[in-house]
Amino acid sequence: MELARVKALVVIAVACTAVLTPLVPEWRGRNNDSFPLSWYPMFAKERPVLEKPTYVIATGPGGAREKLDVRWWTHGGFNQGRNMLTETVKNGPEKLRPFCERLAKKVAEKSEWASLTEVRIVSGQYDRRKYFQQGDHKPIGENTLYSCDVPR
Repeated sequence: MELARVKALVVIAVACTAVLTPLVPEWRGRNNDSFPLSWYPMFAKERPVLEKPTYVIATGPGGAREKLDVRWWTHGGFNQGRNMLTETVKNGPEKLRPFCERLAKKVAEKSEWASLTEVRIVSGQYDRRKYFQQGDHKPIGENTLYSCDVPR
């Protein structure tokens, strides 16, 4: 038998075993999980009730508020933008200032946001149950990590 054919059979056998393991109760693992390969932390750990994301908003008088999408600071996807923001926050005010000022200039260029006067990088607190089950998308609390004025 060719080496390539043996490799293919081994891959097929491993994949079939992984998919069929929930059928044998003794193979379900420490959590008696019925889904194969799902003991990774993102699947197996309990999520906290309060989520604390970091995000960017533009604010103005009278409670005017717009959340800035990650596409304002990255051409990549959501995870890349979130990671970039997290790293910028970790690096402190010397990195936050130019980041915030660059976003403030972009806000100033949007004519429909002429009333917005400040860009804030905030850490919010959201109750997951209220957010997803009740549709309440307002934060429980927010902590401003850095802010800068929109140039007008």
